[in-house]
Amino acid sequence: MQGGCRLDGQALSIDTLYYLGCGRRDLVLVSGREPARLLLLGGAPFGETILMWWNFVARTAEEIVSAREDWQAGRRFGEVQAYGGRRLDAPPFTPRRVAG
Repeated sequence: MQGGCRLDGQALSIDTLYYLGCGRRDLVLVSGREPARLLLLGGAPFGETILMWWNFVARTAEEIVSAREDWQAGRRFGEVQAYGGRRLDAPPFTPRRVAG
């Protein structure tokens, strides 16, 4: 999020999401001369397949479409009070098949 930091000896870039995989027991984070601020997320893997698209996470394409419709209509999702610009529109949902 800010500052310089190395993860397991590799420099991290600001505004980049890193996926570290499952089963890690530890990791080594080292900041530079200036303090660093990071956001770490972790936990057990989901027990089901999930879809992630734009700002939405769901189990099915239908749930993504519903979330997008609610976002566009100003339902279900709160407003970011500190943001001074107009509400961002969600781009049209285009389902894509992921190999794997």
